Amino acid sequence: MIAEDAALLETVVKPLRQQGYQLTVALDRDEGWLLFVMTRPSVLLLDLDLGRMAGMTLLSRVRARNQDAVVIALTRNEGGARRAAAMELGATHVLQPPWTIADLERILGPPPQAPGGPQRTVLLIDDDAAIRQLVRQTLEDEGYTVVEAGTGAEGLRRVRETPVDVVLTDIIMPDGDGLEVVRELRRDFPTIRIIAFTGGRLEWDYSATARLLGAHETLMKPLTPEQVLAAVARQIGMRPPPDSV
Repeated sequence: MIAEDAALLETVVKPLRQQGYQLTVALDRDEGWLLFVMTRPSVLLLDLDLGRMAGMTLLSRVRARNQDAVVIALTRNEGGARRAAAMELGATHVLQPPWTIADLERILGPPPQAPGGPQRTVLLIDDDAAIRQLVRQTLEDEGYTVVEAGTGAEGLRRVRETPVDVVLTDIIMPDGDGLEVVRELRRDFPTIRIIAFTGGRLEWDYSATARLLGAHETLMKPLTPEQVLAAVARQIGMRPPPDSV
């Protein structure tokens, strides 16, 4: 879903997740386009009312890139001209006021069942149990399998025991730091995607160092659910298939 309006997000995201749909949320045009290209979703929920006509522009780009994706355009505009323009640009459905979440669920149909078990596994490394709980719940609500570790050493042991797709690691931890985790992962597990995160106002730019050592992406605390889900989705989309390794 690509939207920036808080009320629209509140109307759509939580109810759909409670019904079992898996949603990845982008909060602006550029992030949304990157996620669309990397993850190739079969269904896109698009806020047509993104600022400066960005919603209409993005709709045109999406349809030019993928003719098969279902694009459900959402708007607060009641006029027929907006609907007609969106349909001409390739929207599969356009929902205008007074649409409800039930209308959207009827278009989507029942949520797909996970085929045969977990598809993606994320290893989360952080010494803060509260952060681990928040991130774990966020990812599990989206259908990811999450493996936890409280130290860098434990995280490296876990990744040797359990196949994972993405590693989310704190950089500053009591047993040293996550920079060694990043270094060893890139050396020993080159197909695993690495997201490193840290707090702000540090004397040294650890995020830049993590990227130099091989982290594919860095985040700054405090982490938000939307930020975590978007980052993991980006890295999943960029992970090479097994037969290309």
